Amino acid sequence: TVQKHMVRWAAESEKGPIDAYAACKTLTFDVMVNQGVQIRMDDQEVEEYAKIFATWTAGFMPPAINLPIFPFGRALKARQQLIARSLQALRDPNLPPTSLTAKLRDEFGPDSDVAVDSMINMLFAGHDTTSSAISFLLWQLGRHPEVVQKLREEHAAVQQRFGHQMSPAAVAAMQYTTATTKELIRLARIIIGVFRKTTKPIEVFGGHRTAPPIPSGCPFFVAMGAISVEDPALRDDPDAEAFKPERWLSPKTAKSLAVNQMPWGYGQHFCLGSNLATAELTAALTVLARGYELRADVDVDWVDFPIKKPSSFFGVQLIPLK
Repeated sequence: TVQKHMVRWAAESEKGPIDAYAACKTLTFDVMVNQGVQIRMDDQEVEEYAKIFATWTAGFMPPAINLPIFPFGRALKARQQLIARSLQALRDPNLPPTSLTAKLRDEFGPDSDVAVDSMINMLFAGHDTTSSAISFLLWQLGRHPEVVQKLREEHAAVQQRFGHQMSPAAVAAMQYTTATTKELIRLARIIIGVFRKTTKPIEVFGGHRTAPPIPSGCPFFVAMGAISVEDPALRDDPDAEAFKPERWLSPKTAKSLAVNQMPWGYGQHFCLGSNLATAELTAALTVLARGYELRADVDVDWVDFPIKKPSSFFGVQLIPLK
């Protein structure tokens, strides 16, 4: 799927820079509907419903005025379209029996609101966040051609040893690619934190700071981005905000990073889609390193709330390697 979309990006790049953020949203939506919840959409329907999904998410912020001239009003209409398409998938007699959609149908019924809401929530959780991550990856690679060169060298060696397929052994040998993915997730901080409520008193420990205990029943915010910054491997590093995949391979920092970075959450609230998102990022790096020169508008600024995204048009071009 990633290969298919990047071929399309390269073709469109012949006319000039493409909108990278919009293109990444279509890519990740394709992955989620066809490989994630497995409701089977062709390319034309993916394009159509990716736009409908974007209309829905654009209405999350106030004002909540149900008129078509406001984002909220358009979002409610888009949600009805998403519900109708989800119900169509749940009622599909040819639905793959092992798919998530089939399991929801079997558990709750083909007309269940729970099944429909679960499908839409999974699409949202696995689509919006990963598209932001891949967009940010393109921006970082555009700023760091030395990283791209190291990726190319690694993939040339991996291909010579394992061939062109991304077998488990080949992926295991992509140590710099894996480090690049981890560094990207560390810096992107796609989800800056989550709200929780204590069910019992909690003592707060850690690092060089102290805090009063949190009483039972108290709402609090888990600032995962702040936890990242407090990593002992980064606390006194003047280059902590620099994009350096090598830090994940260094004996001095790798162990601390593995323990103290929590971009996916922790425990029973660990992100269910972390493996899929990592696979998509790995695939994107692989396709880029093996097949394309990347040109990106590195002067674009980024906003962090409600989700990380470019503040304006973020243009990229992919040029096939000769």
